[in-house]
Amino acid sequence: MIPTLIQFGPLAITSLGVSLFAALLIGSFFSWKKGKEDNLDPEPLMDGIIISSIIEFFGARLIFILTHPELGFKAYFNFMKFPGFSYYGALISGVIFWIYFCKTHKWDFYKLADVLVFGIIPAQILINLGTFFDGSGYGAKTKLPWGIVFPGLSYKAHPISLYQIIFLGILLWWIYKLERQYRFFSWYKGKRAVAAPGFLFLTYLLTFAVFRFVLEFVSNKSLYLLNLSIGNWISLGIFLIGLIILYERTDRGLGFLTDPVKKFLARRQQQKSGKVTSERREISKRKIEYLEKRSFHIKTGMDAKK
Repeated sequence: MIPTLIQFGPLAITSLGVSLFAALLIGSFFSWKKGKEDNLDPEPLMDGIIISSIIEFFGARLIFILTHPELGFKAYFNFMKFPGFSYYGALISGVIFWIYFCKTHKWDFYKLADVLVFGIIPAQILINLGTFFDGSGYGAKTKLPWGIVFPGLSYKAHPISLYQIIFLGILLWWIYKLERQYRFFSWYKGKRAVAAPGFLFLTYLLTFAVFRFVLEFVSNKSLYLLNLSIGNWISLGIFLIGLIILYERTDRGLGFLTDPVKKFLARRQQQKSGKVTSERREISKRKIEYLEKRSFHIKTGMDAKK
């Protein structure tokens, strides 16, 4: 492992720092290039990429610290002594920013997401390369032949970063292949003549969520809920959300989820309307009876006077 590349007294250039910088440059370039090919305005796109990179950096670090409470919040800015970032922290903070960005610039979020995925995956590969050379990309103890003794450990551990590099490399190849094919998938187009954007991003999201769910079982975990780590639950939640969105993008809609709710609300409205109508009828009936009685008494009094 090579955690420090160059040392100038107290100043050090680390492998993780170099990989983060390279991930920013290369990931931004691929996303910007793809966006330009898809007729997105390159200037605001690059501005958004730079801002989102900063937000995702701090979001990834925040979720990492929150899921490792033993480090304490004081370790948030101590990247050298306590290295580590959360993929889901970067993903969630990035999605929130880009939804706001698209709403502000009146862009299609799903079209932009399909563009960004071509920069996200190369950036992830470079970041995992940095965590591997930094010595922080390891998981649980293992006796498997490909286990590696990382700095500070006396046993072999799963090389989590290498697992992710291999998977992401295959996923990137598959995304490039799907880009030329998914528009012809009849099951995805549904009743539309043209396939809706978002397929590439959702494919990336679903496959990586499944991979991370499995990877969590050989990772270092600190927080559990019902025998599953927090990472497992987040992976499961993102997979289910992605699956629902993908189904909705096929033009089949979410009728199987929304129709029962709509029927229930309609039934309640009908019951409420019927109740109000019957109450109004009862009030009107009482008013008529009251007026009839009053009219009778008035007439009787007038007859008596005569």
